[in-house]
Amino acid sequence: MTTVRSDRWRRAAVVTATVGLALSGCGGGGGEPVSRLETPDDGSVIRFAKSGGIAGVVESLTLRDDGTGSITVGFRGEARDVRISRERFAQLRALLEDAGFAELDSATLNEDARDLFMYAYGFAGETVTDETDALVDELDDARSELESIIAGTE
Repeated sequence: MTTVRSDRWRRAAVVTATVGLALSGCGGGGGEPVSRLETPDDGSVIRFAKSGGIAGVVESLTLRDDGTGSITVGFRGEARDVRISRERFAQLRALLEDAGFAELDSATLNEDARDLFMYAYGFAGETVTDETDALVDELDDARSELESIIAGTE
């Protein structure tokens, strides 16, 4: 009976330590901000990246104005091709232009935050980064659309 009790205490200690680390943010930060997503100045390419969170999400999307693109998911970088209509690309481009993409701050980050999602957008030669604790409201619609393409729910 002493063995069963000590095993329970040992398991309880491991679970408590694991939960404590996850809640304190020690299990992994929000990820490193992407410094630059290279795109041509003419708006013919849209790039999007999402990383961070407790689970360590890593996703990226590149779309070209002909509707072709690629999605990369996971640490190993499993890539797959994606195709959207030219009209859908034009709508995404309009969302970014209407948000005043070129005039947005290049980075809105809370460096003290932990386990948040980091987002990076590349469009028309500019890169904008934000995170779940400091989201750029003007990019909400574009972020939703880009995430739905990655999820395959467009």
